[in-house]
Amino acid sequence: MYSSREGIREVLLENYQRLISSPALEEDLADLADRFVPVYANEIMKDWIQLPDSESDKWKELGYDANRNEGGILRLMQMDLIFYYLEETNEIWHEVKKEKQDEAVIG
Repeated sequence: MYSSREGIREVLLENYQRLISSPALEEDLADLADRFVPVYANEIMKDWIQLPDSESDKWKELGYDANRNEGGILRLMQMDLIFYYLEETNEIWHEVKKEKQDEAVIG
C-alpha cells in the first residue's frame, strides 16, 4: 500500500497532542487520512490493486454510477482508497489513543 499501517501510526503519533485536544477530531482525522490517498494515476492504480477484495468497489455503496462518473475508473478507484484510508486512520487512532491512556495509567 502507498501508506502502511506503521506510516499512518507514525503520523498519528506525531499529531497526538493536537488530535487529543481537538474539538473537531473527526474532521482532523479525515484530513490526515486524505494525506494517505495518492493523487497520481499510476500511484492510485498501484495502491488500489493492493486493496483487500472486501475494500474494493465501496463507491457502489454510495450510489456512484460508473457510467456517469466524470473522473472515470481512476476516480472510482481513488474513492475506494479514500474510504479505506479513512477506516484505517480511525482504527489506528483508537489503538494509539488506548495505548497512550494505558501508558498514563501505568506511568
